[in-house]
Amino acid sequence: MNLPAKFSVFFNTLIGEWKISRKVSTGEQFEGTLLVSSLSQGALLFEEVGHLQIPNGGLISASRRWIWVFEQSHLQIFFDEKPKRLYHAFEPDFSDGAWRGEAHHDCAPDIYIGKYELLEDLIVIHQEIRGPKKEYEICSEYRRGYVTQSS
Repeated sequence: MNLPAKFSVFFNTLIGEWKISRKVSTGEQFEGTLLVSSLSQGALLFEEVGHLQIPNGGLISASRRWIWVFEQSHLQIFFDEKPKRLYHAFEPDFSDGAWRGEAHHDCAPDIYIGKYELLEDLIVIHQEIRGPKKEYEICSEYRRGYVTQSS
C-alpha cells in the first residue's frame, strides 16, 4: 500500500471525540473538546468547543469549525466558511510512527506557518504567526477522550 493510501486509511481513524489543550505565547489558554465527524468520502468536519482563558483572568466561550479534506495525496484544511477558504495544505509524510507536514498561509502582511503531527491518539499542531502586525505562537494538543475504569 502506498503512502497516500495508508494516510487515507489513517485519516478516517480521526473520527471521534478529542480533548483540546491550547497555549498561546501571549498568555491565553484554551481547554475544550473536538468532535471529528465524517462529511463525505475524504472530508471530515472538526468542531472545537471550549473556554479561552485570557491573561487578565477572564474566561470566554469559544468555538471554531474546520473542514479537513484528503485527496490526491494532499491534506487540505479549510475554514468552515461560505465560500470555503483554504487555510493550509500539505502532503503528509510518515516517519517515526507519525504523519507530519508543514504548511504556510499568507494572510498579508502576516504569515501563518503550521507544523502538524498526527498519531492515532494525539494530534499536535504548532502555529507560528509572523509579520508586522502579529508575532506569536500557538501550540494545540488533541488527545483521545478515553474513559478510565478503576479496578
